[in-house]
Amino acid sequence: KRLFLILTSFLIFGVSASLQAQSANQTYTLATEDGERLFHLHVPPQADDEAVPLVIALHPMASSGNAMRALTGLNEAADEYGFAVAYPQALSFYWDDGRAAAGMLADDGEIDDIEFINTMIDTIAEEANIDTERVHLTGLAQGGTMAYRLACAMPERFVSVAIIGALMWSYQPDD
Repeated sequence: KRLFLILTSFLIFGVSASLQAQSANQTYTLATEDGERLFHLHVPPQADDEAVPLVIALHPMASSGNAMRALTGLNEAADEYGFAVAYPQALSFYWDDGRAAAGMLADDGEIDDIEFINTMIDTIAEEANIDTERVHLTGLAQGGTMAYRLACAMPERFVSVAIIGALMWSYQPDD
């Protein structure tokens, strides 16, 4: 009987901890002019007590926000250091980092990724306890070239930008 109570207590604790952990990860869909846009959001437990910074992590070409989450391990760091992480999803095979305007991807036309990220930040601010004065941006490979474009298009939104494995292309300074 005593063993049963101990095991039941562990089971109840484990289930409640599991439910709390699941509630920290949400998937959102935003309706935009370009279509339905998706992003994943991880909010650390610290956000229950105070506004936390937000890190936006942009995935490389031919990848996804969910793959970026798995590649980076940022959720674990977010829980340890107290920041939220958003993993937006490109609508197409790539982010529109300016190459459509440069005529490099004319078949797909321009996708307004700048407005998507801007709207995503506003949506996250409504849904979670984040400090909108501490929004950080990072991107890997082609996500990095999109981070360059975002940093130039709306520098007031980001306090820092970290580009990993990407160079600025010649068409980007003009855009």
